[in-house]
Amino acid sequence: MRAKLIVMQAAAFDNWYEARVVTPSSPSAAGLALLQSKGCLLCHTTTGKPLVGPSYKGIYGTKVTVMVKGHEEVKTVDEKYLKFMITHPKVWVVKGYPPIMPKTPLTDKEVDEIIAYIKTLK
Repeated sequence: MRAKLIVMQAAAFDNWYEARVVTPSSPSAAGLALLQSKGCLLCHTTTGKPLVGPSYKGIYGTKVTVMVKGHEEVKTVDEKYLKFMITHPKVWVVKGYPPIMPKTPLTDKEVDEIIAYIKTLK
């Protein structure tokens, strides 16, 4: 196996490293960081391809069918819907998916940042 080693002064390394670290500078960037750190992207994607849960890509503004107490309801994916689904993951379950989403402790600000990011995925 081959590897490339680059040797540099400590100050140059620090500058290089700082340039590579992603610091959330907007609510949507913070939302992506939260999805990654909270493990959401283990079951959901941002690419349009569903996994265990639906993909976030292009979902905002669409209509989805959810199971509510054994019957189907059609809901519009808006901020209110996303906030409810994130904070009460077992009350409504998207049809075709198992009811396994865990309740993840999030602040209201964190939920808003996740929603801001989801809204950017067109």
